[in-house]
Amino acid sequence: MYGSHNVEQEMLAQEAMIAGAETDLWSAQRAADIEPDLAAKADLIVAVSEQDAAYFRKLNPSVAVAANGIWPREMPIGLDRWASRFAGLRTALFVGSGHPPNARGFRQMTGPDLGFLSASERIVVVGGVADQIGNDPGFPWYHGADNARIELLGVQDGATLSALIELADVVMLPILEGGGTNIKTAEALYNRKPVVATTFALRGYEQFKHWRNVRLADRPDDFRDLLAQALRSEPEELKSADIAQLDTLLWTSTLRRLPEEFAALPRRQRQVTANPVNGRGRHLRGLLQRLGLIGKS
Repeated sequence: MYGSHNVEQEMLAQEAMIAGAETDLWSAQRAADIEPDLAAKADLIVAVSEQDAAYFRKLNPSVAVAANGIWPREMPIGLDRWASRFAGLRTALFVGSGHPPNARGFRQMTGPDLGFLSASERIVVVGGVADQIGNDPGFPWYHGADNARIELLGVQDGATLSALIELADVVMLPILEGGGTNIKTAEALYNRKPVVATTFALRGYEQFKHWRNVRLADRPDDFRDLLAQALRSEPEELKSADIAQLDTLLWTSTLRRLPEEFAALPRRQRQVTANPVNGRGRHLRGLLQRLGLIGKS
């Protein structure tokens, strides 16, 4: 079985073109050599989106789609402290790793000038992407306005992130590139928050594209307008059918068909090593013993 959360060769090729990225063209080329061979010879490929599945089906018709899922978030801590810090403000939460495309998308869709936000509105940035944005040479041009409208909180633990999600008025997803699916999209939807996103950010979760409280824009001017609108309005109340649909985002739902796919895989007789205590057989036996899967002889 071959499983990938991305089409690796395409994602690495994109990253290799980003200035300052850790990925180089050699890595992208190695992935382009290895991945098609693995995929073509696999009995089953598991992809996380229909877009990725369409690529892999060109190499192998045996493809299953199992979207990335989430677990319900942790119990929040520090709610009172954060509520006091953001008292009287409307906040848009952006959560992302230090992956360079996250910062690039933020810069392109919000621009270095955050003056489209009012004095009582804030963008709250959590995760490694906060350092990427803070070190971006494009933002100092407007530091006077930006410092009053953005909070770069950096990496936080799960319980603190839960508190920030609880308090956020909007979750923003200015994602323009990358691979696989964006788990932050599933988290925002599952936590019943209004979402302002690009259509690219909803790949793998297209069933929520026309959902209430989801606003989509792919042009920077439109994205900023929708973000301001979302911050200045109250979310629509979810109906019971909407709430029921949220459970499809959980791992227990996204992976539920995989056991059947695995059970249908062809079974092959394994070749028994003539002398399993020698060579590779000896190393395998030692590993299985350490794992407690077989007893010592």
